[in-house]
Amino acid sequence: HPLPEGLTHRDATAELIGFGSRTLQRQLLCVGSTYRDIVDAVRRKRALALLSETTMKVSEMALVLGYSTSAHFIRAFHRWSGTTPEAYRLSLDNPPSAAVP
Repeated sequence: HPLPEGLTHRDATAELIGFGSRTLQRQLLCVGSTYRDIVDAVRRKRALALLSETTMKVSEMALVLGYSTSAHFIRAFHRWSGTTPEAYRLSLDNPPSAAVP
C-alpha cells in the first residue's frame, strides 16, 4: 500500500484502487474529505506509533513517512499535536528505550 510505505502520490494511490485521480478526488469530496486529509491522518497515526513503539530517529522517521526533510515532518507534527516529536516521545509514560547489548 502506498501510504504505509511513505508514498503519497494521489495518482498512484488512485490507480492502486482502480480509480482515476479525478474520480478519487470527487469521491473524497463527497464524504467531506480530501486526499491531503487522508495522507495527514495516516502520517499522524504512523508517527505516533513510531514514536511510542520504536527508538527510530526523527530524521529516519521523516523519510519513512514520506517527508523530504525532517524539518517538514517536525512542522507537520507540531501542527497536529502542538509539540515536537521529541517532546511527545519524552512525555510518554513508558517511552521506548534503546536495546541494551
